[in-house]
Amino acid sequence: MRYFKQAALLVLLLVSLLSKAQTVGPETPLEQMDSVNISLLTCSPGHEIWSLYGHTAIRFEDRLHHIDYSINYGLFNLSQKYFILRFVFGLTDYQMGIEDYDMFLTDYGEEGRGIIEQRLNLSRQEKLAIAEAIQSNYDPSVRTYRYNYFYDNCTTRARDILVKHLNGKVKYQVNPNVTSSYREMTHQWNHEHRWMAFGCDLLLGVGADRKTDYQQQQFLPDSLRKDFASAVVVEPSGRTHKLVADTTYPLVPNNAEENSGFWTAVTPTVLFAALFILTLIIAFFEYRRKKICWLYDTLLLTASGLAGIILFLMVFSEHPTVRVNLQILLLNPLSIIFVFGVSRSAYKHRFHYYWKILFVCLILFLVCGLFLQKYAEGMWLLACTLLLRCIINRLVLKPSTQNIEKGNKK
Repeated sequence: MRYFKQAALLVLLLVSLLSKAQTVGPETPLEQMDSVNISLLTCSPGHEIWSLYGHTAIRFEDRLHHIDYSINYGLFNLSQKYFILRFVFGLTDYQMGIEDYDMFLTDYGEEGRGIIEQRLNLSRQEKLAIAEAIQSNYDPSVRTYRYNYFYDNCTTRARDILVKHLNGKVKYQVNPNVTSSYREMTHQWNHEHRWMAFGCDLLLGVGADRKTDYQQQQFLPDSLRKDFASAVVVEPSGRTHKLVADTTYPLVPNNAEENSGFWTAVTPTVLFAALFILTLIIAFFEYRRKKICWLYDTLLLTASGLAGIILFLMVFSEHPTVRVNLQILLLNPLSIIFVFGVSRSAYKHRFHYYWKILFVCLILFLVCGLFLQKYAEGMWLLACTLLLRCIINRLVLKPSTQNIEKGNKK
């Protein structure tokens, strides 16, 4: 997933190849396809957040014309203005690019990442159709596309350009009982990076926990590789043949990274457990002294409220899986609105009604977590922390003046 400066030159060579194949030489264009091999390349994960899930590319090799390219749909520009913000809101544009295959191997070799090559079992007509589709896809009007991690990414694009130009239908040997959710599948690749997984789970909503079919699961490079390995092509005549002719390993992964450092030891669970224990200690002394530490509540409500604003803004994202996120009941943007009133009331030793609102939201959060959505690591502990603040405030602080007056009138 990198931007290749040589892309424009290489695509011109590809265009030249196709035009020559149609106009010159003792062989017809179809006969010249005998020297062409087309493969699916599956790259192992890297260490950057955008490379944790691997990568997919296509290899186009023409031995007759001494041409060897890698084609991929994962080019992006990190220096683009507001790139991270645009990515979160589903407004990132990716491009198709072409690079010399040897350079492709060198780049991934330097990163210690592996590559698995699956050479496809294609007819002349299918090779020519795919070659023409690659040329068409690089047209400036269509080479850029709106990227979506789950639905339209570098892997699904590579799959489509290959599968849609076959003279037959691909039949995958998949287990229909395997219906993993998008969240579960991402955990397979980011579970060793706990804070990256935490950030991902924090943004993903209810939609990420819905069960998926095999085609939806092919958004992951390794899932597509496994499906291709056992797939067969059903020809119009009814005959079948394997989609993959053979599999090789041009690069073996060697990117082991030591999992050490502060943020490796301090996982989300450790951090939120420590916060809960601290809250218990503070609550114990508050109950004995009959006085609330209003500054502590101010910090908790401000931090959770700011995070809640981010979750609220996700409603406007183009990623369908982040729009409905029940973690907003915990990381509640209302906390920002009420934090000043809560702090002022606690300073005057008065109980603020927002604690009742937050208490109800937290109970809903816990119930929904049992049935509707899986939460980010540590969120249950944070919910217990805020519930404790609701309870201790109710036990220590007096009801508001308005409530006392209503009681006296009765």
